Amino acid sequence: MSTAINLDGGGSSCMVVDGQVVNSPSDGTVRPVGNCFLALSKAPTDFATDSICFEPRDYVLPAAGQLPLRVWSYNRYGDLTSKQLDGCTFACDEQLGSVDAQGHFTAGSQAATGYISATCGHLTTRQWVRVVPTPAIMLADSVTLDANHSYTVQLRPANGDLQQLPISPEVVNWESTDETVCVVDKAGIIRARNDGRAWVIGRSDDFADTLLVKVENPKARITTVENAPIDPATWKVTQSGGTGRTVTPTENGMSIDFTTSSSRAPYIRLSKNVDFYGLPRSLRLRFSPEGIVVSKVTISTHANAGSQTITAIDIADSLQSAAQTLEIPVDTFCDSGDLSIYPIGLNYINFIVSPLSVGSPATLRIPGIELIYDCGAQGDVNGDGEVDVADANRLINMILLITTPDVTRGDLNGDGAVDVTDLNLLINILLKK
Repeated sequence: MSTAINLDGGGSSCMVVDGQVVNSPSDGTVRPVGNCFLALSKAPTDFATDSICFEPRDYVLPAAGQLPLRVWSYNRYGDLTSKQLDGCTFACDEQLGSVDAQGHFTAGSQAATGYISATCGHLTTRQWVRVVPTPAIMLADSVTLDANHSYTVQLRPANGDLQQLPISPEVVNWESTDETVCVVDKAGIIRARNDGRAWVIGRSDDFADTLLVKVENPKARITTVENAPIDPATWKVTQSGGTGRTVTPTENGMSIDFTTSSSRAPYIRLSKNVDFYGLPRSLRLRFSPEGIVVSKVTISTHANAGSQTITAIDIADSLQSAAQTLEIPVDTFCDSGDLSIYPIGLNYINFIVSPLSVGSPATLRIPGIELIYDCGAQGDVNGDGEVDVADANRLINMILLITTPDVTRGDLNGDGAVDVTDLNLLINILLKK
């Protein structure tokens, strides 16, 4: 050991490595150290509800803050019986704000004090509440959207001393700088229209902020990871355990040919910092080894905030020499529901390989480094992966109610309806092809 911290030789100083004590405690053995107080109730078991109360007990809320109310229940001995009592009805003093039937409380926009109440059967509880006006801040500075994903602006109190509750976007006036790219309603819900960038601006008496909205609608259900033909010359290919390497383009990827050589830890790594286009559902990797086996694939990805994720996939022994298709959901890399972390992207793909024999020709053929999207291109109304006249016919049938309107595929302009304006947009898409 060259460096030690707080190993002062006291009776409670102890170093444990792999489950074994490796120093010499002054007591001769490890000293027991208490780390909690345990209180046990001796009351009889009783699940009947005798009293209820709100939890938490301190309600100092930001103006327009949104809070799901929780009620705890206790038996006659004071023992907790439920942390989420169902069947309650809620009310609040009018000056405080409003509460719906599900118990979601929204504070008013002005300073106020008063009570919220909950009733369950014959039991009632009240909680004092103080509403404090405070400036709001946006949680995100940019989001990526497509026609299938909307985003509700998220606001929080700027005052860190207040409960960090969501603040209702409805207290802010919203506008888009380019409604051909995206639109925003009074509830702060942003819907994508056409590819491009626009700013969503929010203003109120004590609030002004902007959010960059990037709209990237998928051009097909499956694309290369670059959303364009892959040029292997723009990738950095490194290797251990091979000589005489050549790299050539193949389908949606590349093929790597080489002669195997001796190495302690042979690998092939493909590196390129690539931001994924739009909101893909998954990353798909297709590869086929010849003269080698692939035992593991490691994928490094990044998110908008700069975080990096390493995903390792072990290949079963019986499949290590066979062609493989790996489809990795984006959820593996990040919280795909958080649209503020996009774009996400690729750093590198690393293949752990072993030669079948040293000094022999080998190939790692990778015909697919691809992204898969939930749907086809904008205008792919019938979902066949193509945008053509068949989609126009399908959309006309929806408008005429010959077939049931499908808002997910037929609402091309994002206004919540399937109508002639969507048909005009589809015609423009077809004319540009």
